[in-house]
Amino acid sequence: MKNSASLTIARFLLVLAAGFTQMASVQSQWSSSTISGINFSYLTNTNARLGIGSSGLPMGKVDIFHNSSATGNNVHLNLFENEYGDFSRIQFRNFSTGNFWQLAARAHATSSSAAMNFIYNDGTTSKDVMSLTGEGRLGIGTTTPAAQFHVKTATTNPMRLESTGADNFQSFYTAGGYKGYAGVYTGDNDMDFGTGAGNSTGKVNLVINASPKLTVFADGKVGIGATSPGTYKLYVSGSAFATGSWVASDQRFKKDIAPVANALELVKEMRGVGYDFNRAAFPEKDFPEGKSYGFIAQELQSVLPELVNESDGYLAVNYDGVVPVLVEAIKEQDTQIEALRAELEDLKTTLIEVLSQADAQTSERSGTQSHAPDAAQAFEMRQNTPNPFSGSTRIAYKVPENASNPMLFIFNLEGKMMAEQRLDSGSGEVELEASSLAAGMYVYTLSVNGEAVMNKRMIVNK
Repeated sequence: MKNSASLTIARFLLVLAAGFTQMASVQSQWSSSTISGINFSYLTNTNARLGIGSSGLPMGKVDIFHNSSATGNNVHLNLFENEYGDFSRIQFRNFSTGNFWQLAARAHATSSSAAMNFIYNDGTTSKDVMSLTGEGRLGIGTTTPAAQFHVKTATTNPMRLESTGADNFQSFYTAGGYKGYAGVYTGDNDMDFGTGAGNSTGKVNLVINASPKLTVFADGKVGIGATSPGTYKLYVSGSAFATGSWVASDQRFKKDIAPVANALELVKEMRGVGYDFNRAAFPEKDFPEGKSYGFIAQELQSVLPELVNESDGYLAVNYDGVVPVLVEAIKEQDTQIEALRAELEDLKTTLIEVLSQADAQTSERSGTQSHAPDAAQAFEMRQNTPNPFSGSTRIAYKVPENASNPMLFIFNLEGKMMAEQRLDSGSGEVELEASSLAAGMYVYTLSVNGEAVMNKRMIVNK
């Protein structure tokens, strides 16, 4: 085969030489002839042209007419490279510049080594602009494409896909058929990326380090750090932060509206706890570290089952739903407090009456009536601190220097004197110990010269 090819080329060159010899003998005319069974046509002088395989006027400087095939040597033109592993080349250039293009092709026994390169020389340096390997890989800016289409460049925008129509998208297929697309599909300014029509089970993943981090599932559910969202529209493994959130609560969205009954009793059945998440047992959940506070879902389920949901065999709590129960419980408790406050007012009224009677008895026991208000203004006796007390308490006082026989008396509500102490003139303080008194309410009286000047009450707790 190699000898036959060599003879064919030799024969072609001889015929080509003969054709040029005949062209030289013709002056400024178009001629045609047949040499060794090959038709030649030519136009001489300054517009010399050569046609091979046709007797018609050549359209270009060299026209080759032939019915070729994809196999064997039945081709229009054969270029042989003598050096194994090197390229056969065709060069394109202009005499007005030193720049040129080359088309270099290398036939090789190994498909990965076979290549056709487009080379550009800027007058100084040759650069492989594009390369097509025998494996069908196309490289732009590289002669060793690592994929079917490989672009290598130092620019920041290496590839641009532009459509003159309203849509511009790229489809993705596998052996199983059409899977999805990316681009502008609806003729607007939106960018789409996702599964295509007919792919009803595929997911869209945002992947980092070969691991899905965000997944949009076929039913529209979204998982962040989760392989399954369960029954939730959005499932996040780990903590989430938001500067605000809103929950739909318009009355028009609701029906069968009813007040929360027995809210306070429900709250009493709840148990708030502190806990740490078991991160070692559930690393895929990405639970937060440190102390947390909340409810045990299984416990709350027995109190408010509507606020507990089960998905993938695990329970979750709707903490927002607990808030209305707490609000109504506070309102119920406030009603109870108001009722107790009313009862306390009644007790205070009764107590004041009792104390008034005790004051009267105290005055009688001291043998005199209290000073008139203008006389009492020169004296001062403050409320004991603390009050009520279970340890000790202090009573501050002020008595004029000219006061005669200032005394402090302690009476129980029955009017019985429990203690007494002489006071110094001027400002002073008396300390009382609860150990000397029984639990209850007492009246302490400032007396001067045997007359009660003022009374106050104190409570002993034990």
